[in-house]
Amino acid sequence: MNAAAQVGRKAAALLLTCAALLVYAACGGEDREAAADLESPTPSETQTRMVVDSVRVDVLDGQRIVILRTEDSERFLPIWIGPFEAQAIAVKLGQLPLPRPMTHDLLTSVISDLQASVDRVVVTDIADGIFYAGVFLTADGKTIEIDARPSDAIALALRVQAPIYVKDAVLDAAAVDTLAAPESPLLTGDEPIN
Repeated sequence: MNAAAQVGRKAAALLLTCAALLVYAACGGEDREAAADLESPTPSETQTRMVVDSVRVDVLDGQRIVILRTEDSERFLPIWIGPFEAQAIAVKLGQLPLPRPMTHDLLTSVISDLQASVDRVVVTDIADGIFYAGVFLTADGKTIEIDARPSDAIALALRVQAPIYVKDAVLDAAAVDTLAAPESPLLTGDEPIN
């Protein structure tokens, strides 16, 4: 299977999962215990609001990195991401016009058409060097959390202008006070995907 087909399958699976969860929430859901497990407290002192500082390329191995920065200080959280997600974030940061919607644009439309909204995204955990995130949606007055890769959550948040938070425990484990590689190239969104 070629790369384009793999990306298409991943996008379709993501959209179907999101749509199924939104329909479940809109219909009231029957498993209240499971829904309660998904809910998270509203942003508080245990979460820090972040902004996307940049998307870069690691000069050592060519991997893409999204750099989150705290709103009120110069503390950074580098998260290594895939090339497609890096492009999706960089395109939105650079406000580049696209002839056709990307997957995250389509997901934004699906959420809106189902009369739901993205309240926030939260980078919730890091384990064995892998970051985890949740997209918090409101549908029919209920808040649900959808498990997501941080890169997808960030790309979606940029499109709907939702705030991005990181749990303080994640910042304590992985944040840096300075960017060690200023020579790392910035991505603008119009680079070819390798």
